Amino acid sequence: PIDGADAKALADALTRAGRPATYAPGFDWLQARLAETLRPGDLAMSMGAGNVTTLLRGHPGREALPQ
Repeated sequence: PIDGADAKALADALTRAGRPATYAPGFDWLQARLAETLRPGDLAMSMGAGNVTTLLRGHPGREALPQ
């Protein structure tokens, strides 16, 4: 790992560069945020390494998508 190179630093740098980004401290926080903001017809996608691909599987209202 590179000292100081983490998800929060990346989100902060993107925001400073004019690309608003939000650091998500964990899946529970992010799932709660999605439940608050997603509305019918919205599209949410996730990508990354490890188990981040499981993030949306349990979201209420999730439509079945090909696996």
